Amino acid sequence: MMYTMPLGQNANLTFTPKYMISLREGSELGDSFLGLNLGAGIGIMDNLNARPEVGLMFVPGEQGSFFNFGLGASWVFGKAEN
Repeated sequence: MMYTMPLGQNANLTFTPKYMISLREGSELGDSFLGLNLGAGIGIMDNLNARPEVGLMFVPGEQGSFFNFGLGASWVFGKAEN
């Protein structure tokens, strides 16, 4: 589930909680990670957006966590219907 907040005509802010389940043989549900990511969509051209993102991942109930960073792009094909 992703929550988006517009910041203007060419920018938005996104918050994405994630729960990543381990599919490794012998792993349990408690081996899964919880992730909280905060990102932005920044319009570069009419149809192209840069999408930087920073996040925090951890295993609930255990010590330790790590930060992650990503950079993506999205392209809009066609026009949105009203």
